Amino acid sequence: MKKTILALIIFTIILLVLFFWQETQNLSLDRKIDDEKLANFFTSFGGIIVLISLYYLYKQFIEMKSGYLPDLYLSSVKFKVDIKPGMEFIDDKPILKISQMEDNKSLDINAYFQLHNIGLGACKNISIDWIYDLDSVKEIFQNKFQHFPIFIAESQHLDFLQANGKIQIDIPEFYFFCCAPEFNINPTNHQEFAEKLMRGIPLKPKLECEIKYYNIQNELYTKKFNVEIMPIEDILKIKFLAA
Repeated sequence: MKKTILALIIFTIILLVLFFWQETQNLSLDRKIDDEKLANFFTSFGGIIVLISLYYLYKQFIEMKSGYLPDLYLSSVKFKVDIKPGMEFIDDKPILKISQMEDNKSLDINAYFQLHNIGLGACKNISIDWIYDLDSVKEIFQNKFQHFPIFIAESQHLDFLQANGKIQIDIPEFYFFCCAPEFNINPTNHQEFAEKLMRGIPLKPKLECEIKYYNIQNELYTKKFNVEIMPIEDILKIKFLAA
């Protein structure tokens, strides 16, 4: 539809240019207005009307299409990081738990992100990839906790998300379990972290999220987000900024 309208507009412009060029060549005050010139005038006028109509039709089509497109975003969240003594009969290692928070209260459930479709159109074949430098994460890896996740490609696939819908998605576990203890800024280590920041040393490896999805016309869309993690003692405030 979009290509057809553009082709009609271009074709109409070419016809009008050719016609006016021919009429300009024969333009003279000595020539009387006859039926042929009158017909040519109305032909030109009609061509202009068609061109204007096609322009507004194209504009209306774009507005209508944009009103029914999917638009995916990740909402800001808070996580609570707990380090508890482990059970002796299993392992002496402590237990690291990252919990979801709501209204500044821990829900005592595993952390997750929430993906929203704020557009008016449904989307399908959604792929979510978490991107970070694995070598940088491994440098701060501390295998001193029970039930530590084994690294796998941190991605997720969803079949469908309706308009104005939302769905829970997994966090990149390996990244957070490696880095979460380092996020814990408290009175005993804030001086060390402050000195790192002053020297331009990041406190954690950069984390990004890339989301690819299709609308119902099988058109592909890609969105990228920078994940901003702000630690305050045992609380992680997380925001997603469009890249």
